[in-house]
Amino acid sequence: MPNSLRTLLALIAFGLVVPAFPGASLIPGGDRIVATAYAQARPAPPRLNDSRRERIRSGERLIYAEVGEMNRAEAIGLIDVPLADVIEILRDYPNYVHWYPSQRSAELLSIDGLRATARGELGMPFPFPNRHYTVEVNGRPIQHEGRNAVEVTWQYVEGSGNLREMHGFWFLQEWEEDVNKTLARYVLYVDLGTWLPDGVIRWGQRRMLPGIFDGIESWHRQRG
Repeated sequence: MPNSLRTLLALIAFGLVVPAFPGASLIPGGDRIVATAYAQARPAPPRLNDSRRERIRSGERLIYAEVGEMNRAEAIGLIDVPLADVIEILRDYPNYVHWYPSQRSAELLSIDGLRATARGELGMPFPFPNRHYTVEVNGRPIQHEGRNAVEVTWQYVEGSGNLREMHGFWFLQEWEEDVNKTLARYVLYVDLGTWLPDGVIRWGQRRMLPGIFDGIESWHRQRG
């Protein structure tokens, strides 16, 4: 796939997988922070019936996309990486440039307990300008159904870049059948601040969202 098309798809999917609270641990019952984004996109585990569970077990990533005034994208699946390592990768924000498609820059601006502020730039093909953003991130470790889990939310800082709005969450949990795998639910709401045909947005979401999970797995292997 040409790099320019890959970059455009990355914008459409806009999987800005922001840092997961640098410095946080996986200790259940630790500090709990209610993110400002919770009111708009409250983290919740995926609802898995027998059919969905079997599809996920087989390696499929479930992708859902809605196009509207605020585009919504969701991906559910297994990441073949232990939960603690997934968190380490997500909070290592400067290294997003190595595994997230078209991430031109990534900078961690501040850390305060389970809170973080990060800035990034996503490359765009001509004639679209690159997308700049700053996000506020909040996370909390929890116990869910007797297993370690982590909730992460992020919220676009108004006026910090050339998006109109963005917020979303990760729900990450040790997989019930293998603690070396992570059950992940990723939900994103975004207004890109530019117009694209609905069909192109849906196609891009469904094509690129699984790449977020793949990128985490690939970077984990590269790090050894």
